[in-house]
Amino acid sequence: MDDIQREYMLNTKLIRNETEYDITASDIGLDKIRLENYATWKSRGTLYTQRYDKQNNLWSANFMVLPMAGESSLESFAEFPDGTTYYMIDKDSLSIPITFGAKMVNLTDYAKEEHVKKIQSEIYINDELISSVSDKEKLDISKSIEYELQKQEDSSIITLNVKVKSLLLTRFTTDGALTDIKDYTLIVYCKEQEDEEEEEDKFVVVKVSTESYARIEEVPPPEITDVEIKVLSNGTQKELNTANATRSKFVCAGQTIVITATVVNGPADVRIEFQGDKSINTFDDTTKKFEWEEPRARNVATFLKTLDEYKTMYSESVFLKEKKDITKKEKEAGIRKYEYTYIIPYETKQTLNSWSTLRKGSKDAFNIDDKKMFTRIASPYQIVVKAKNDLGADTYRYSIDVFERWDTLYNRDLRSYVTGAYTQYGER
Repeated sequence: MDDIQREYMLNTKLIRNETEYDITASDIGLDKIRLENYATWKSRGTLYTQRYDKQNNLWSANFMVLPMAGESSLESFAEFPDGTTYYMIDKDSLSIPITFGAKMVNLTDYAKEEHVKKIQSEIYINDELISSVSDKEKLDISKSIEYELQKQEDSSIITLNVKVKSLLLTRFTTDGALTDIKDYTLIVYCKEQEDEEEEEDKFVVVKVSTESYARIEEVPPPEITDVEIKVLSNGTQKELNTANATRSKFVCAGQTIVITATVVNGPADVRIEFQGDKSINTFDDTTKKFEWEEPRARNVATFLKTLDEYKTMYSESVFLKEKKDITKKEKEAGIRKYEYTYIIPYETKQTLNSWSTLRKGSKDAFNIDDKKMFTRIASPYQIVVKAKNDLGADTYRYSIDVFERWDTLYNRDLRSYVTGAYTQYGER
């Protein structure tokens, strides 16, 4: 035990039967409590109290305090200053700068550097360990490297699968190891890419003198012309519904959405970020239970194959995949489409009122104000789509509200509150 642990145990609100009370051990008095197990970064602390009432009867109770850094997590990262797409058409080798490492996020004031026994990060490229970095008494580490790639004969495209594995150990033995893995993909073009169909010449001839000419590629930067979001329900994509009260598009927590971005002047790296409460891209316990643990227990296929893929989905930024099934007309017009399927976390904070929030507000399940259904609680979330290549970048913002969990809406009739393609809920 150190002074920080003791201060935390004495001044943190107490919990009993999962209910938090507005009282601390210091409020009760040090002569009436016994500290039994001190809280660590990831484990709860426990204490015992006793007192005599006016009739001289002895009463006792056990309380807990939350972990010192219960909401914190270790995050691996890799940064690519030159982007994720490279060209070595006229080169025999290529040097790719990469910065990788790990950091603790969502720490409280009680989680200190001196608690860290070891923090380590390793980078793998195509399953080969390339480099590592480690330290102690630090909350973040990083290292910059230059990855040297040699051109491979008969390869027109080289794919580099980059994986960053990180680990943190505290000096509290009950915590165990905090771990995280992040995956990235780099594409290296080694030869000129030929399209399956003939395209118009993308080059213009520019006269630079009376006798010499230059051929200059006429390609403007990428532009995001549209972002479309649909709900994926039983294998079918459906339009988002609109809340009548706010005239805004919304989705239910726990539902799956398909994000499609239309880009001209590609190819480009297209990624999405979420802005708003962090719950919108947090792999919470309820999501893990319904999407991973329960299906596996029933021997049912999960949406993603590995737990690491779910963690990647809920990272700060994810890349969209280019769709191959575009029309000939779209291709001739230089249009590319990028897509990503995303599960809205079950514990995402609502931005619109529902039966659940109104019941909590009135504290009476049978007496809620229907006129407040679908009225605004908070600003809508922003899905920020970014397209970038060597010639420039573009950004597109899409606002979306989040309503109550889909699985709590069985037998709810939303027709008087909602306009849209479907109003029957209680289905994914």
